[in-house]
Amino acid sequence: MKRLSLRFLEWMGVKADKVRRKISSFDIWLEEKLEQERDQLPLWLPIAFGGGILLWFAIPDISGWLGCGCLLLALALAAWIWADKKRAAKAVLIMAVAAFLGMVDISFRAYNVAPIKPRNWGVFDIRGQILQSEYQPSRKRMRLVIAVPAFQDGSLSPPPSPLSSKQASSWPPISSLPQRFLPLLSRHPPQIQQPSSLLSRTLLLSQQASSLSSSLPSLSRPSTKTVRPYQASFAPFLFMAQVTPPSFVRSSPFASLSFPFLSERSPFRFSKEDSPARPSLMRVRISVNDRFDFSGLEAGAKIAVRVKLTAPMPAQIPAGYDYAEIAWFQRISATGHVLDQPVILEKPVLSGFSLIVASIHQRLTRHIIEKLGARSGGVAAAFVTNDIGSISESDTVAMRKAGLTHLLSVGGMHIGVVIAAVMFITIRLLALSPYLVLHFPLRMIAACNAALIGMLYTFVAGCEIPTVRSMLTAFFILFGMMIGRRAVSLRLVAAAAMLILLIQPENILSPSFQLSFAAVGTVIALAEAPIISIFGDRREAGWLKKTALIIAEIIIGGVMVEAVVSPITLYHFHQSGFYGALANILAIPLTTFVTIPAEGLALLTDLIGCSAPFWWVTDQSIRLLLAIAHYVASLPMAGFMLPMIGAWLCLFMMASWLWLGLWKTSWRLWGVVPLVLGVLMIILNPRPDWVISRDGKTIAFKTDNPKQPYQFIWPEKDSYSQDQIANLIGFDQEEEKRLFGTNLCQKGFCEIALAQQHYNLLAIKGKAAGLSPEECSQNDWVISSGYLPASCRPKRLKIDRCLLEKRGGLVFYGKSPFLRRPVMIASYSANDQHPWMRGMETRGCERRVENRRLYSSNN
Repeated sequence: MKRLSLRFLEWMGVKADKVRRKISSFDIWLEEKLEQERDQLPLWLPIAFGGGILLWFAIPDISGWLGCGCLLLALALAAWIWADKKRAAKAVLIMAVAAFLGMVDISFRAYNVAPIKPRNWGVFDIRGQILQSEYQPSRKRMRLVIAVPAFQDGSLSPPPSPLSSKQASSWPPISSLPQRFLPLLSRHPPQIQQPSSLLSRTLLLSQQASSLSSSLPSLSRPSTKTVRPYQASFAPFLFMAQVTPPSFVRSSPFASLSFPFLSERSPFRFSKEDSPARPSLMRVRISVNDRFDFSGLEAGAKIAVRVKLTAPMPAQIPAGYDYAEIAWFQRISATGHVLDQPVILEKPVLSGFSLIVASIHQRLTRHIIEKLGARSGGVAAAFVTNDIGSISESDTVAMRKAGLTHLLSVGGMHIGVVIAAVMFITIRLLALSPYLVLHFPLRMIAACNAALIGMLYTFVAGCEIPTVRSMLTAFFILFGMMIGRRAVSLRLVAAAAMLILLIQPENILSPSFQLSFAAVGTVIALAEAPIISIFGDRREAGWLKKTALIIAEIIIGGVMVEAVVSPITLYHFHQSGFYGALANILAIPLTTFVTIPAEGLALLTDLIGCSAPFWWVTDQSIRLLLAIAHYVASLPMAGFMLPMIGAWLCLFMMASWLWLGLWKTSWRLWGVVPLVLGVLMIILNPRPDWVISRDGKTIAFKTDNPKQPYQFIWPEKDSYSQDQIANLIGFDQEEEKRLFGTNLCQKGFCEIALAQQHYNLLAIKGKAAGLSPEECSQNDWVISSGYLPASCRPKRLKIDRCLLEKRGGLVFYGKSPFLRRPVMIASYSANDQHPWMRGMETRGCERRVENRRLYSSNN
C-alpha cells in the first residue's frame, strides 16, 4: 500500500523522496515530542474515557452506537499494528480503547439502573417509606423521595390471570404443593387444606390472598371497588419466598406466574410476555406544600398520601434542564405533588446505613436553620450538609454573579478544613503520651483518623460530586504523605475523575462535575506552570511581601479559574462574570478561617450547651459574606448574560484549555489559536429569531422594535418556561421584564407579520378548530400547541404537537451576517433511543411527520 501511494504521488508529479523525507521528519518530531511529554500522557486517559461517554450521549440510536464502537475498535486495531515501534500509535491505541470502554460503561449503567415506569398517570393513593426528606423554607415546601411497592410492568394492582378454565382445571392439587411454597399467605403459618372442588380451592386462596394483600403497602388509584375472588387468587404467588423450582412448576400453568426465584438472570426465567410483573420498589419524588404539616416527614417513616403523579419532565428547550435524564439515573419513576395531608403510618425506622445517614443529614440541616434563621441558616446548612434548597433566590443569584457559588457546595475547602482540624487534634492528643510518641507513627495514625472522619462527613454531606472529588483527592494526598510521595499533582485529579466516571459515568454531564474538576485542575496546573516561579520563595520574605505575593497568586488563580470555567457556565447558565477573583479574595479567607471553624465549634459545643457565642460569630460572618456577594453582584458587568452557545463550541474551547494546561513543552501554545477563535465565536454568537417550548404554549419571537427586542405571544401562569427562554436568549429576569414588554395575544389564534425577518407567523394555542387550508398557506410558519390537520400546509414549516413531542423545544436562527442560511436547533433527535426517552413517543397523531426540507430553494 505504501509503495502504491508513492507511485501515485510520482505519477502526479510529486517526488517520492521528498514526500518520504517529510513524513519521516514529522514522525521523528512527533516521537520526540511524545517522549518529552511521556509523564503527561496518562492525564489524557480519563479524557478519552469521558469522550466515549459523551459520544454515547450525543449519538441518538443503537445503530450509531454500534457503528461508533466498531470505528473505535478499528482505529485501535490499526494502531496496534504499529504499537511496538511508535509511541504515537501506542497512545492512539490506548485512547481508542479507553473511549470504547467509556461507551460500554455508560451503556451498562444506563440499562442497569432502569426504574419502573408506571403504566398510567394521575391521582393515586400511595403508601411507602421515605428515603430522602429535604426541607426548603425559601420555596415553602418539603421534597420527599418515597419507595412505593409496585409491579415491574407499571401496573398499579396485581393483574388478573390470563389462564382459561381449561388450563385451570389441569392444575395440580393444592396438597401436592410443598408447604414452603406458601409462607406468606397470612401472618400465621399456612394450614394447607384440600377442598373437594376447584371452586373451593380458588375461594380458599382468595380469602388468604385478601388478608395478605390488605397488610401490604400498595400503589393504587382511589376506588371503592372490591377485589373479585378470581383476581385475588393469584396474588399470593407473587409474594412467594425464594425456593428451588420443582419440575412440575415449569410444565404447569403455574409457569405463567412470576416467581422471585425466576429472576432476570436465572436460566429458568420465562419471557416477559408470558409472566406478569412481580412487586418491586418504585421511587417517587413528591413535593409537600407548606399548607400541610411537615411533622413526622423524616427519612425512614412510612406514610400514606394522595398524590398526583406525572412523568419526569424532559428538557423544555435546547440546552435546558433535562430532568427526565437525571431522574432515570437516580431511579426515580415519577414526580408529583401532594393533594391531602400525609398520614404517618409508622415512625422512622432507621434500618439501614443509607436511612441513618439521610436522617442525620435532615436533622442537622433543620438544627442549623433553627439556630440561625432562614437566611443565614440556609447558607450555613450548605456549608455542612450540601443542602442549597434553603437559600433564597436573591442570595443564590447574588452568589452566582459574584462567582462565589463554589462556596455553597461542600468541596476541597470544606474537606480540607475538616481533615486538617482532625489531624491537628489527633496528633496533639496522642502526643500527650510519651509512650505513643516513641513507639507509634502518630502522623500515620492521625492521617487514617482524618480519612475516616472525612469519609463520614462525605456521606453526611450527601455524596455530591464536588464532595466525592475532594474526598478522593484528600485520600490520595494522605496516602502520598504516608509513603513519602508528592502530595498534590494533576494525576490525583485524573485518578479521582476516572474513578467517579467508572462508577457513575452519567456525572460527566453534570455542571458540578465539570466545574469542580475544571477549577481544581486549573489551580494545580497553574501552580506547576513556570510563570508562578516569578513570585519566588516566600519562606524568607517579610510579612508585607508575603501578603502581597499571596494576594497576587489568589488574583491570578481566580482570573484563570474564571476564564477556564466560563465556557461551562455559558453553556449551562448562559452567564459569566468579571469580578469573581476580587470577591474570592475576601470570601475565601472569611469562610476558611472564620465561618467554617466557628460553625464546627458551634455544633460541637451544642453537646454541652454553650454554643451561643459561636453561633453568633457564624451568623455575622455569613451576613458579611452575603453583603460582599450582593455588592459585587450590583457592580456593572458583574454577571453578564450571553445567548445560548452550542455544545460543540463548549467542547471546542475546553479542548483548547486542556491542550494548554496538560502539556509542558512549547507545543502547548498551539491551544491559544483555537481558544481565541472560540472567544470570537462566542462574542459574535447571534440571538435567535424565535424560541418555542416543548409544550408549544410558550413562544418568544424577535420584534422590529429595538426598545423591546423580544416579546412573548401568550401569558403564562407559571413563569418558569418564560424565564428559561429569556435566559437562553441572553436576558436575566430584570431585563426580561424591561425588554420583553407585554404579551401580544391572550388566547386562540395570533397572527404576526415581521418585516425585518421577512416572514409571517400564525400561532394557535389549544385546538385548531376552524383553521382553513387557506389560512395556513398564507403564512410562512404555523405553530400550534395541539394537533394540526394534514391539510394545513404553510409556506415554510408546520410545527404542532406531533413535531414538538418528537423533537422537543425548538430554536430558530434566521439569515444574518454570521449565518448564510437559516438554522433550527431541536432539544433532541427525532429517533432518540436513549432509555429515558421511551414512552415519550407521539400519541394521537394521525399522520407521521415527514423528514422534508424546511425551506424552499428561494430562501
